[in-house]
Amino acid sequence: MWFYGLGFGARLLAPLLARPAAWRLLDRGLAVVMWGIAIRLAVEAFGSP
Repeated sequence: MWFYGLGFGARLLAPLLARPAAWRLLDRGLAVVMWGIAIRLAVEAFGSP
């Protein structure tokens, strides 16, 4: 089901992801998520014992 959904979703999103602006938005969203995870890990690692 996972690979079927991945292939089907890729086919549906292909016209949207053909635009460079969509890739910039996706990259920025992923950067926000990664920074959030990094900050949370740092707070947990260096927080109270």
